[in-house]
Amino acid sequence: MRRIIFTFIGITGLAVSLHSQEISADDKAKAEKEIQAKVEAKVKATVTPLVLAEKLKMDFPPVEPTESVESIDARVKKDVMAAIDAKYPPSEKDVHLKAAIEKYVLYKENDEVKDLRIRPVGRKSVISGRYKGVDRKGEHVVGSYAIPKADATEDVLVHFVPELNKKKIEQYVKNKMFYFHEDRAKMKKELTPKIAEKYFSEAGYYKDGDKYVPAAKFLKTYFEKEKAKVAQEFRAEIEEAVYAKFNVVSAPEGDGDITDISGDGLEAPKGDGFDSPDPIVEQPKGVRVKIPLFDPSFYDPEF
Repeated sequence: MRRIIFTFIGITGLAVSLHSQEISADDKAKAEKEIQAKVEAKVKATVTPLVLAEKLKMDFPPVEPTESVESIDARVKKDVMAAIDAKYPPSEKDVHLKAAIEKYVLYKENDEVKDLRIRPVGRKSVISGRYKGVDRKGEHVVGSYAIPKADATEDVLVHFVPELNKKKIEQYVKNKMFYFHEDRAKMKKELTPKIAEKYFSEAGYYKDGDKYVPAAKFLKTYFEKEKAKVAQEFRAEIEEAVYAKFNVVSAPEGDGDITDISGDGLEAPKGDGFDSPDPIVEQPKGVRVKIPLFDPSFYDPEF
């Protein structure tokens, strides 16, 4: 019994497939013309700029931005840097530099050396006195005491050798500033899009991809996308109903492409954009009729 049922289904499917192709060229053309007209009518009735503007919480008709893109970009950069400088001030480097100079005091001849530790413990582990330079043995002399070469470590010589002193100060500042620039860059990356969105939105712009565009331009693009989306959703249902009148279960294979609602066969809205569809006027093949979306005649005086 199961085998018989499968066979029956297979034969039936084959019959439908064959039957679905039995349509003359004239009937096919009539069906496609009717489908196109019905899709156009339903799209016009469903998708309107006013409805989309309400969905976007946008004024209709859309208003012009109150500030130029260049001006907003400049304000965004200025305010972002101000916020970054407040949290991570450039003067931070000066603070660490001052601390480094105090830590690694550089003594010149005749400078007074006070409480300089040259070894952890023991006699003369801490010395004070006037710095007298280097003696014949190459030892640095403080007061009457010559610092033995065994005690002349880097921590001691940093106070008497300018080259070493400079190196130690630079390294100290670098270590302290290790995360400073990284933190500033991270804050800039996170804060910029937030402030930009606020300023551009307040000025009447809408974000389209990576750019902010005027409301009118954004609505026009959104309108075209929504028409195409809705046309695709309606097409299958309308197509099935129309072809059924020609005793065809579905559109012939290879047909049924989505109706082009922005060009050939489906013109942009006329008048206020909300009238019932006008009769379709066939255009020469390849000719695309375009009407500016935000033409003055586009708006209904009631809005």
